[in-house]
Amino acid sequence: MSEAIISKELQQILSEEIKLYEGPFYKFIDFESAKISLSLNNIRFSTPDTLNDPLECCTELLKIKDPEKFKEDTYRNLSKREMNPLKKIGLIENFPKYMKLYNVKKDFSKILSNSIREIGICSFSKHYTKDTDYLLWSHYTKGHKGICIEYDFDSKFLQENRFIPILVNYKNQLDSYEIDFKKGSNDLLPWSVQKLKKIWAYEDEVRLINYNLQPDCYGKYHPSIKKAFVSKIIFGCNCSKANMECIFKILSDKKYDLKKIKFEKMKLNSEQKLKPKEIIL
Repeated sequence: MSEAIISKELQQILSEEIKLYEGPFYKFIDFESAKISLSLNNIRFSTPDTLNDPLECCTELLKIKDPEKFKEDTYRNLSKREMNPLKKIGLIENFPKYMKLYNVKKDFSKILSNSIREIGICSFSKHYTKDTDYLLWSHYTKGHKGICIEYDFDSKFLQENRFIPILVNYKNQLDSYEIDFKKGSNDLLPWSVQKLKKIWAYEDEVRLINYNLQPDCYGKYHPSIKKAFVSKIIFGCNCSKANMECIFKILSDKKYDLKKIKFEKMKLNSEQKLKPKEIIL
């Protein structure tokens, strides 16, 4: 797929440290969440302020590139807003006084907060059979009782929804970034895909990023996807027979093409390693 997976407009905001990912995408998910996702054929995006790592997307790592210019740009944007003509004249006439009283840090924090609420992150892994994936099965499928869903998204879907598939950038120390919001929320791209290497590198995470999010009151967004994007279902080694049958029933009732979906279940072998075993329907 390469860069054809995103629009030319989005390609312009990519930097050298941003690497696109072509797939497949593996989603480790607990049983109850899997039932909802497959029943509604959707995926869930979260805003950065709802993620589970306090160091992830930390706003203290963001600084204003040019405070004085930020002042002027903010004032200019205010003067362009639709408002009472007399109020607008007063705003222009009192520009010098306004600039002296203007709290850059407070306004930057407000704009930053609003921008973060427009960012959507949907997390996946690049694999499900590596030795280190034992931890992913433990953490995200509630003790290997859930499933892992393999998605094969096409470029049309990614472009139409402005989803950017990016590899997480694992670092020994998180970087600070100076931004000016010239590209809007897109300025936050490198900041939103960096994580500490020593803690999280085993996940080999890849993210779908969206910068025009309309989240619900819980900071979540659930876009619909084509059923054909589900290419494989892998059951955790502790997933019960009853729960497996429940997933099969949902897929059948919701008209997924079962002939095009591969099914596996993870098994512990004699070497105490997890290996997938194919399920023939």
